[in-house]
Amino acid sequence: MTELQRKMCFMHQVKWHPCLADGAQKLIKAKLSNIRREYKKIFKLAKAVLEIWWTQNLQLCATLLAILLVRFIRNVDIICSSRVCTECKKLHQNICNSC
Repeated sequence: MTELQRKMCFMHQVKWHPCLADGAQKLIKAKLSNIRREYKKIFKLAKAVLEIWWTQNLQLCATLLAILLVRFIRNVDIICSSRVCTECKKLHQNICNSC
């Protein structure tokens, strides 16, 4: 990703982007830091799922996978918040699909 592309991505440049009002900026910054914390938990859960898989406890494994999926979906929903203008969403989807 080039520097110009990074500047256009609201995930990386929340405070810079003109489409966000002050209150929305603070809200999205807070949500993004929550997402980072949440993803750390998701990776720990994923590691636990793999470890449990080896012990063949499939019921516990399925439960953890369900929790993992719910957490992941909740975070994707926060990232695609309607507080961001349509143009920024397009930029985000086109440029930062994997960020």
